[in-house]
Amino acid sequence: MRQRRFLLLLGLAAGASLPMGLWSCPLRQLTGIPCPTCYLTRSVLATLHGDLAQALEWHAFGPVLVGLALALGLWTLLGGRLASRQLLQLACAAALLAFGYWLLRLWGWSQGQPLPA
Repeated sequence: MRQRRFLLLLGLAAGASLPMGLWSCPLRQLTGIPCPTCYLTRSVLATLHGDLAQALEWHAFGPVLVGLALALGLWTLLGGRLASRQLLQLACAAALLAFGYWLLRLWGWSQGQPLPA
């Protein structure tokens, strides 16, 4: 249990200290079409650095992902458990939301909305 807490804190500290200049998306480099997770890593890092406006500009799921990861981590540390069926349902719902968000972003970009820098 102590090892899990240590690893959780270590992971959060490492994520918060990473630089913001990361590699670019291979799908976007090959096809010019951003993938569903384009800018998600940058959004998560901006959230961990406390820059919510920038995080939301890059990807709306970044702050949500950070919040869910923290909530799930606390839930687990406090002894909570989720049934595998519940996890599957949550994962399917998240995948559908992410796909819908990606389609919305693709439509916006096709209408001339600029890609995040």
